[in-house]
Formats: sequence, structure tokens, C-alpha cells
Amino acid sequence: MTSHLSVCVIGHVNHGKTALVRALTGMECDRLPEEIARGMSMTLGFAYRSYGTTDIDFIDAPGHEDFIRAMIAGASGAQAALLVVSATEGVRRQTLEHARIADLLGIPPCALIISKADLCQPEERNRRETEIREAITDTPFADKPAIWMSSITGEGLDLLHSDLSDLSRTAEPLLDPEGFRLAIDRVFSVRGSGVVVTGTLTGGSIGLDEDAVLMPAGLEVRIRQIQVHGQPTQTAPAGARTALNLRGVEPSAIRAGDTICKPGALRPSSCIDVKLSAWKSDPDVLRHLSEIRVMSGTRSDIARLHRLDRMPSSESSWEFVRLKLREPVCVRPGQRLLLRALSPSKTLCGAVVIDPAPPLRKSRRGSRLELLRASEGRNPIDIAPLLFDRDRGSASVDEVARLSCLTPALVKEALGPDVREVASGIVANENTIRVVETRLLQALRLRHAEAPTRPFLPLRPIREEVEKEISRDLVNTALLALTHAGLVRIRDSEAALADHDPAATLRPSDMRRMNRIEDTLKAGGLNPPDLGDLLQGLANGQELLDILLAQGKVVDLYNHALRRRVILHVGSLETAREELSVRFPNPERFTTGEAREALGTTRRIIVPLLERLDQMGCTQREGDTRTLCEPTETATQTKST
Repeated sequence: MTSHLSVCVIGHVNHGKTALVRALTGMECDRLPEEIARGMSMTLGFAYRSYGTTDIDFIDAPGHEDFIRAMIAGASGAQAALLVVSATEGVRRQTLEHARIADLLGIPPCALIISKADLCQPEERNRRETEIREAITDTPFADKPAIWMSSITGEGLDLLHSDLSDLSRTAEPLLDPEGFRLAIDRVFSVRGSGVVVTGTLTGGSIGLDEDAVLMPAGLEVRIRQIQVHGQPTQTAPAGARTALNLRGVEPSAIRAGDTICKPGALRPSSCIDVKLSAWKSDPDVLRHLSEIRVMSGTRSDIARLHRLDRMPSSESSWEFVRLKLREPVCVRPGQRLLLRALSPSKTLCGAVVIDPAPPLRKSRRGSRLELLRASEGRNPIDIAPLLFDRDRGSASVDEVARLSCLTPALVKEALGPDVREVASGIVANENTIRVVETRLLQALRLRHAEAPTRPFLPLRPIREEVEKEISRDLVNTALLALTHAGLVRIRDSEAALADHDPAATLRPSDMRRMNRIEDTLKAGGLNPPDLGDLLQGLANGQELLDILLAQGKVVDLYNHALRRRVILHVGSLETAREELSVRFPNPERFTTGEAREALGTTRRIIVPLLERLDQMGCTQREGDTRTLCEPTETATQTKST
């Protein structure tokens, strides 16, 4: 399969960029009547040429300062740049700005082209080249070999072809684990076909069967046709200048600067954290809360700049800033941006996206800066501990993945076995989980010491105290682990240490009262006294009853219709099951009324009693009737108790 490489041709207006592309490819980039009439490019021009198994797409960038946005849009998708300087005029204003923009966008320089060589006398060339190199000393093109070229005589053409052929074999493809992205630079309609968008494809290949979305709108689109270099194809590879014929979207819903991408690859955000990359010859400084223009790919937006540090140093030494945009944009970590002044319009500096969707909740500025610095290396092992610290012990896998430019699966693999999932998409360190377990055990011991006769403690105040420093997901995981380990018992919204024995601290008089309550319930059988009567005259009666419940000697039922608690001795529950099994052997069915008559009890008792037997698996209800079941493990345990 043919690979593709994009090369941007940049330089001052009328320095011969379009003529150079024409000489290289035989194609004319100026297509608008006004461009042809004025002899000046006003929009991006495109041409291509094959070098072995690689097609190089040449992007002819307008050189006039009025069209700098078009130049930036074209350069944003390029993998290399040719800087064109006229031999007759030398370095001019847009020569330097174009070179500066290429540097800030991280586009590798390919060659310095000194054009219009036929208009410079041979004896003048050394002096002219020295002047040009001195003028571009602070640009990446200063160390590149100069190629003297003439689109009239063809001088230098073979040498440039040779350099481009070498480049085609060594350039890295624009691949990304998140898949394809196409930053749209042109939108138009074709009669009979519908809307067409064009751009340089990055991230990966795209095929006709691919799912795609238009971002930042999030609209699903269907790809009706793909063209590369004007020819229909089933698949377009990364790096190719690509045209997509879309279905399912109106032309009015698309604008230059939008992105076609794989679903889930990008998400819109109105807030971006970036690291500034100033150009060393730039004398300008940025101001806190100032409005600037942000150029991202083929998109142009207005943002307010927020300084993230409080260092007393000068503003020119800023490191990280937050951009709050008027409209949501879609950028990815590591993407290069350009920041430009609104008036007068000029390039201020570059920026590298560190976090494309930072959390809006406030955090300590120092911790935020530390996280952003760690995120520059894109290593989950450096990023995750800082998120653990910020989020009280746990971290979002998606956030670690976003900051490290990896998939969630790769993040989990990189973090290793010492980090595990504590909730959906949330991870924590095993050592931290052990620490939280210890904290919970200590909290329960302390509360038990304060109320030793209480069999269970309200869990909410314990959780609230621990969750001041520990995330809720971690607390849930630790409680579940302690329960499974048999160290903690959970009952509804209460908890207790498994080895806590509230009866151990009772005075002899309290023990006698508690035994009397149990004896009364045992004697009452299936017609126990009302709860109020049972506890009447006992100051700590409810506390003693709770101990019996915790010991499993009595059971607590609830009649929902009457909204009343019913307390039975556990032996009465087992007796009822045995009597029902004798009176209604399986598979004989019985009603609630028949069970009440068989057991000689009241409706206040029989309804919650049968509901408890249903829960235990002793009976099975179907409509208004029930059948007895084989004794379950729960029923066996109840009987032994």
C-alpha cells in the first residue's frame, strides 16, 4: 500500500512557492480566478508527486500576512517543511513568521530553498546566502543545506527531488492509538453527491465501513465515498490528503476547523491546560486574563488566558497556563497550538496541550502544576500517584489514559498488579486499600469502646469521618474486603467488628434482664407479646434486645401493612417451618389464611413470618399460595442457632 507524507511549502509572498510546487509536480495550485489574475496565492494549494512507494502531498501555503490563518491551517497537518526565500529579496517579514510558526508547530525542517536563482549572478550567491543564513539564525532552517533553485531553468530540481526521496523513506507515519482524525480545511457541496470535506488524514487509516463522528458537534456521519488525489478508494492511509463525501449531515452543520474522527477519540472541552513554548526572539509577553486567538489544527478560536502558577517571576517565564475558550474545541494531549494576539494580529508563542479536558474543581495550584509537569512525560507510573494524592487515594483510569496518551487497557498494564480496580474505571494501590482497612477497623474499635453494649454501630458517621481523607470508592472496597474476610459484619446501615461481643460487658443485673426477655419470647411462641409490652419498664430494654438479635437468638420481622415490628424467638421460627412441612408436605400448596389456622397465630404474625420463610428459601410463593421447599443452608443454620 502506498504511504503518504505531507510537506508544507512556506515563505514570504511572491517568493516562488507556487512556482516551486509546479516545477516539482507539474500541477497548478492557484485555482481561484483572483489568485491567477493577481499572481498571488490566497488559499491553500495542493499537489502531489510519487517517490517510490511514497506519495508526497505538497501544501502550498499563502505567503501574504492577510492569509496567515490559511498558512497555519495547512502547516498543522504537515510532517516536514520547505522554507522558500527569494534570492532577489532575501528574508522578509513573512519568511521569519512562517519559519517561526513551523518551529512552534513542531514541523521538522526539510530544506532551505533559495528561489529565483536565475536572477542572481553567480558571484553574488555566496554573499546573498550568508545574508539569508544570518537572518534566519534563530530558526530551525539555519542549519539545513541551501538549495539554489530556479523554476525557469530547472536548476536545483534534481537535488531537491533527491532530498525529498530520502525524506519519503525516513519520515514517521502519523499514527495514534485512538485512530484516524481528519481536521477539515475545506467544506463544499457537489451536485448529485452532497457535502464533501477535505483535510490531511492523521492518526490512522479510514475506510468506507468505518464509524465516524463530526466533532465537536458529536454528530454521527456516514462516509459515502473516499478520494485520495482525486481518485476513489476504499481506504485512505494516514498522511494522505483526503476528501470524504459524507451522508447524514447538512453542509451548514460543518465548518472548517471541525474534525472527522473515530468515535470516542476526541471529546469537546472549553478548557485546556497547556505548556507554553515561546520563540526565543519574541519580545512580547502574555498577560493574565487577556484574550488571545488559539489556532488548533485548522481551527481558530478566542480564549481567555489564566495563569496557573503564582511565581513572582516575570510573565515571560510562564510555564503552564489554562485556556478558557468561548466555544468547545477538540484537541489531544501533545498537540501543538499557536497563540496569537487579537490586535495587532501577530504570533505570540506556541503551546503544547498537556490536559485537553482538565477537571473544573479547584485544586492546590502547586499540586496541579506538579501533575502537569509529570504529564509531559506521558508515563502512567508518574501520573497515577499524583492523581491518587489529589483524589484521596483513587484515580480515574480514563484520566490517567488521557494524560498519558494511552488506552485504558495499556494504562492498567503499565500500572501493574499492585494497582487494581476498586470501582468501574477507578483504580487504587493495594497498599492504600490495606491502610483504609486498618483505618476502618480502628474506627470501629474506638466506637465499640465508647458504646460496648451496642451490637452494631451506625455506619454513616464512621464513613463520613474516613471519607474526609479517603475516596468513597476506596472505603466501599475496604468494607467489602473486611466483610469477606470475616472481620466486619454489615447489617443494613450498621456495622460491627465480627469479634465484638456486647454481652461480655453486661452487668449481672443486665444479663438477668436479657435472659428474661429471651424467655418471654420463647414462651410466647407464635403469639409473642407486643414490642412495647415486652420492653416496658426496662430502661435499657432496646439495647438488650439488640444484643439478642445480634446473637441470633431472636429475629426481627416487620408487618408492612400494620407498620409494626414483630419479634420472635428463633426457635419459634424453626417450629413454624416444621409444623407447616407436616401440615402441607411438598408439593401441596397453602394460603396465608390456611397457614395462620395451622399455626394458631394471628395475621399480625403470619404475614411477616411467611415473608421471612420466603427469604430463607423455606417456602416459595406463587401468587396467593406457597409450597414448602427443601431446607436450605440458611434454614439449617437457623435451626442450629
